[in-house]
Amino acid sequence: RTGRRVHDVTMGIRRRDGELRWVNINAQPLFDKGEAKPRAAVVSFFDVTVHKQDQDRLMQVNHALAVLSRANETVVRSSNEHDLLDEMCRGLTATGYRLAWRGLQTARPEGVVRPVAAAGGAFTTSGEADKGGGMIGLDAGIDTDAVLASGKPQIVSDLTMQTAVKGEKTVVPESGARIVLPLRGRTEPLGVLVLYADRPDAFGADEERLLVQLAENLAYGIGSLRERAKIEDSEKRLRGSMEAAVQAVASTLEMRDPYTAGHQRDVARLAVAIAHEVGVPEDEIEGIYLAAIVHDIGKIRVPIDILNKPGALTDLEHQLIQTHAQIGYDIIKHVDFPWPVARMILQHHERLDGSG
Repeated sequence: RTGRRVHDVTMGIRRRDGELRWVNINAQPLFDKGEAKPRAAVVSFFDVTVHKQDQDRLMQVNHALAVLSRANETVVRSSNEHDLLDEMCRGLTATGYRLAWRGLQTARPEGVVRPVAAAGGAFTTSGEADKGGGMIGLDAGIDTDAVLASGKPQIVSDLTMQTAVKGEKTVVPESGARIVLPLRGRTEPLGVLVLYADRPDAFGADEERLLVQLAENLAYGIGSLRERAKIEDSEKRLRGSMEAAVQAVASTLEMRDPYTAGHQRDVARLAVAIAHEVGVPEDEIEGIYLAAIVHDIGKIRVPIDILNKPGALTDLEHQLIQTHAQIGYDIIKHVDFPWPVARMILQHHERLDGSG
């Protein structure tokens, strides 16, 4: 029709048995002398299926390596589980997957996955209905229990051949391929990671192996963040208990000598204000506050009539007052504070030039 040659065109041809073969085509028109239109054409077909499959495998591996690298950066960079899952899903869809989510098996019906994080297409990160009325995760073809029990991925190479019945409001791709990867922690299953690809047979053996590594790294990241959250929560409760104990000590001293207790609170407020003004880190400020609130705890060993004496102190009484820093140090030194509280109590009357 056109008289133009066809050079190096590759086409996919599906055989009657369903196998997809790739063929490279070249065609050269043949003209009779003086004629503008060709009378025939010489066409050659060359089966390049093996070459095309090798190319596809190489592309899949390169893609999977890029995905794995980006995912590992996300695991290292994320500071909490929500950000990790959200960023991971965005990263996976940015690299070409149609949908990614991490979900947990819910109550019946079987196979329903509760999405925790999702990205791609019309899907939402909250698992709520999209504008079309569909719900994420109602893909009855996913057997989450089986995936988690076996610890092995579940792959559907061609979703158009899937026979599993889906829900009436299912919102999942109806073509391409899907892989379900288990997320298993050290002591409990964490859920699954589900990826949809645009084309059939997208998840080859090499890509599957790298995606399994990605899922293992993601599970490790989730577990590590949960452990860190537990530790931080324990530290928070411990510090709260420690501060309450210090306040109790200060209150005990206040019952004996209201002046001293009020003085300690004033010193604590001033010390914290000065620390903020000069840019002391918050963690150190907490230690300064606790030391200030009990810095005169040693006065509990000083007779009350000396502490409340209206007149001048004798030399002996003054020397007795001076021992309160050492006494306070001796009382507090065995308490394992994260800061040198006992040393601050011991030195709180020392001259700045170190002369005593």
